[in-house]
Amino acid sequence: NTAPSGGSISVPSSATSASVTITSTNYNYAGSGIASNVLTRSTGQSPVGGVCPAPGTFTGATVVTSPDSGVVNGQCYVYTLTGTDNVGNTASVATTNAVLVDATAPSDAITLTCVAGGVFKSGTTVYYKGNAAGSFKVRDTATDASSGPASATFGLLSGGAGFSTHNSETISGSSPYDST
Repeated sequence: NTAPSGGSISVPSSATSASVTITSTNYNYAGSGIASNVLTRSTGQSPVGGVCPAPGTFTGATVVTSPDSGVVNGQCYVYTLTGTDNVGNTASVATTNAVLVDATAPSDAITLTCVAGGVFKSGTTVYYKGNAAGSFKVRDTATDASSGPASATFGLLSGGAGFSTHNSETISGSSPYDST
């Protein structure tokens, strides 16, 4: 009459491809021994503001194996490992976090503004006059429909003697991102 014990399951907080790798430890043999260990996935739910709903709000149980390639981009899932012993006693353990499948790269739109002095732009190319001071502002508006953008990186500018940059950086947080 003793249920299986010692089962554990681990999943990443997010997956960047259309499959999720699940690390699980099968339930230990107890009493009559283990008849089966079954891994299931909940029905997918949409994230809200890039955050998955609480694990206790998920329903459904589709039997899967690892890696689970039946997931849908832009959906959240919870996984459960259920052990059944040889006389029918069961025990289950679920993931403590939902997995967000986000296989779509963020997109961005870079704009150049505040062009002044010896600097001018044509399309997305910035030109400068070597003997005159000037400046411009770069704005990157990053978007990601599933998880939201995490950061934008502005690298160093190059191309001329006496050229200097300010605020060459990685900016984390919300969109849009600015560097001058």
